[in-house]
Amino acid sequence: MPLAGFCVWHRIQVKVGQIASVVSRLRATPPRNQPMLTTFIGIDASWRAHNPSGVAVARGTPSEATLMALIYAQTHNDVAAIVKEHQSETTIVTIDAPLVVTNPAGTCRNCERSIGREFGRFGASAHTMNLPKFERYGLGRLVGLLENLCFEHGIEGDRIRTDGLRMFEVYPHPAHIRLFDRDAIVRYKSRYGVAQRRVGLCELRDLTAQLAIGDGPRLDPGNDGRAFLSLDLSITRGKSIKRYEDLLDGWLCAYLAMNIACWDKDGNEVFGTREDGYIVVPRRSEHRQ
Repeated sequence: MPLAGFCVWHRIQVKVGQIASVVSRLRATPPRNQPMLTTFIGIDASWRAHNPSGVAVARGTPSEATLMALIYAQTHNDVAAIVKEHQSETTIVTIDAPLVVTNPAGTCRNCERSIGREFGRFGASAHTMNLPKFERYGLGRLVGLLENLCFEHGIEGDRIRTDGLRMFEVYPHPAHIRLFDRDAIVRYKSRYGVAQRRVGLCELRDLTAQLAIGDGPRLDPGNDGRAFLSLDLSITRGKSIKRYEDLLDGWLCAYLAMNIACWDKDGNEVFGTREDGYIVVPRRSEHRQ
């Protein structure tokens, strides 16, 4: 092809590409009276890379969303793959696991110490983490996998940012205390024995259903969520009951992502710092600023 002809052809191709790009953006942009949807992904992350994690995916606005999927990820690699599959232009990932750890062996993070002071009387102190364990367990790699997907921490100094792709560390036990106005944690972990664990899971299941009708953000269970809440826990045991527990925790984490987006610092308290480790906990409704 002569040079002049090639240049004309190239300009036409560029113009076609520009038009296609504009059309794509127009299709992706909702009408002016329709809010941009946000994806909320809650992860009850295993502290070890090759153990299962509960993942809940919701989509909607910060004030009202619908649960889209409950997924039991087998490894941290699977967690990252699920996030990649479901993330959208604006996505908030909330994770029940340490995300920022700098303290040496034999010490705890300042945020964990602060959580203990505030919530220890309710039985909701935090498990502690240090840098050697963080690296040995593979949690740092999980953070790296999310960073490779362009996620950044939503804590920046005194600010909470929920634009773009953001991740936050959260902790369900203190959230239960404040969201549901409790004076003690829900006892649904394995250390309480099978009978109490089932009682606690039934209680937590009922509280989870209330997230669709409360005075804060409303998270509709959707079809999958309603089916999940209707499961007969009296015949659930072993790995199945652990799976149920992890998915309930993931569901709560997804709701906490909505709460962060809806209320910002007015309705959330940040324990710790971005530099040394932090945990975001919702405020009680009467204490929203």
